[in-house]
Amino acid sequence: MVDVDRMRADLLTARKARDKVTETAIKRALARFENAEAPASDQKVHLFGDAGATEVARLVLSDSDRIGLLNEEIAEADAAAIEYAEGGRTDAAALLRAETEVLRGYL
Repeated sequence: MVDVDRMRADLLTARKARDKVTETAIKRALARFENAEAPASDQKVHLFGDAGATEVARLVLSDSDRIGLLNEEIAEADAAAIEYAEGGRTDAAALLRAETEVLRGYL
């Protein structure tokens, strides 16, 4: 189970500790969750004609959805780390690998 509340609490702790690796990893995961919860643009209902505010309920993600999104984030970071390492950017590769270890802790 992916505990989003724990992730948010850990994000605050990482910010206070100035732990950039943990902060970046958690922010990326939370952003991915929030993007997945956003409804498709064709679902927007215009309250005031064609112009103005729109009101749309956010999608609700299941735990399996969050696990899948977290696994996708980890896989993308792993692939990018390999590319960085092959390109001689071992520092960037190590940073991405450290971030993926943080994310694996939430699976």
